[in-house]
Amino acid sequence: MNCQGWMRRRANVSVMVAVALPVLVGAVALTVDVGVMALAKSQLQCATDAAALAGVVMLQTSLDPAAARQAAVETAASNVVAGRPLTLDPSVDVVSGAYMAETKQIIPFDESGGVVAVPDGPVALRVTARRTGGSPDGPIPLHFARALGLEQVEMTVAATAGLTISKKARPCVEAVIVQDQSGSFEDEFPQAREANVEFLNFMTQCFTDGDSTGIVGFGYHPNHQDTTSPTRRDTNVFHNYALHTNEDTDGGVTVLQDYLAAMPTVPYYQTPQGYCYTNLYTGMLRATLAFADPTAAQTAWDSFVASLYSGGVFYDIGNWQISNPAALKTKMAPLFQLAKRNPDAEHVAIVVSDGMPWYHQNSFPDTRSQQLCLYIADQMALAGIRIHTVSLCQNDRPGDGSMGADAAFTAQLCRNGGYPFYTYDAVRLSALLVGVGQVEVGQAKLIE
Repeated sequence: MNCQGWMRRRANVSVMVAVALPVLVGAVALTVDVGVMALAKSQLQCATDAAALAGVVMLQTSLDPAAARQAAVETAASNVVAGRPLTLDPSVDVVSGAYMAETKQIIPFDESGGVVAVPDGPVALRVTARRTGGSPDGPIPLHFARALGLEQVEMTVAATAGLTISKKARPCVEAVIVQDQSGSFEDEFPQAREANVEFLNFMTQCFTDGDSTGIVGFGYHPNHQDTTSPTRRDTNVFHNYALHTNEDTDGGVTVLQDYLAAMPTVPYYQTPQGYCYTNLYTGMLRATLAFADPTAAQTAWDSFVASLYSGGVFYDIGNWQISNPAALKTKMAPLFQLAKRNPDAEHVAIVVSDGMPWYHQNSFPDTRSQQLCLYIADQMALAGIRIHTVSLCQNDRPGDGSMGADAAFTAQLCRNGGYPFYTYDAVRLSALLVGVGQVEVGQAKLIE
């Protein structure tokens, strides 16, 4: 080989690498850090929405702007944005007063006279959340983009929540709570149970004719170790605890309170082979059936479960989802086509969970179960069901659903105007569920 020619080719390759390297670094920076920014923006908006709703709910009960600011600040701080709790400056970032729809401005309350003077207009509260150089939390740090000289990015979002003070007639609300009963929720389940009861009590206080509430769970049935039973898993057992009227007079509230008191969780170590099936999708299916006639719903569910047999071999929903998702969707179709028992009602599903759906044969993140949940959410939306999510996040590790961190995924389940609520504090679950109730009865809602 000619030595000079080899050296020239080597020099050419070096030049090409030198020219291409900044482009490659830039591509990596764009891919990774755009994802970082998108996640941070979503977290910032969700935290801001929740803070605004919490503040305006406090205004409803106390008409105390200082208490409302504090509620907004505390709610913001219970949510994490880009790895740290969101900090609001109550004197700057939280404004309450009368909302002017024409200009989208808030005229602040007059607190100078020792009493709160309410300007003419709907009561509202606006939260502005900042991750900027001048904010307490600072800008959002970037990673690979540092190689291009871009170390951080600034973000500012706002949310305005308003109150409906007048007692206007409203459609009745049929609401079903889809409660996570899996082992990862065991420690926090007492707070979740209390939150369910608080929601039920709130809806009872705001009762209008036709309002009703139900509860469905997802996880393992207490008889899960009876391996001779083809329906041993709660994923394949339909419990019709929906819907019961919120009125005190007919025992509906008592039925639900008794059910909540007895509602179990199943620790990981008690599940067969040590596995935990957090099959959120089955809870969503049963919530769909809750709005139909109970007899028709039970018949449809029994038929669906029977269809999971093949050649004498029983498959649970998770196995079918793994091996033949197209066939499973076909078998599900009749569940979304049942007539509503009250077609004039608002039909609402509220998913209370601490993580993403997971089937033990899949790996993290369980994208197969996620896709199935998203498909079911789409079908529920087509059936006229609104979906809210209330997520408990125990850390800030997106994708690790068993640790309760995938609020970004559960937010994607919201449909038909539903809101994604999430918190890192189990004690806050009650406030968030009541917030959902106030959204549904028209007492508190996001204006912009």
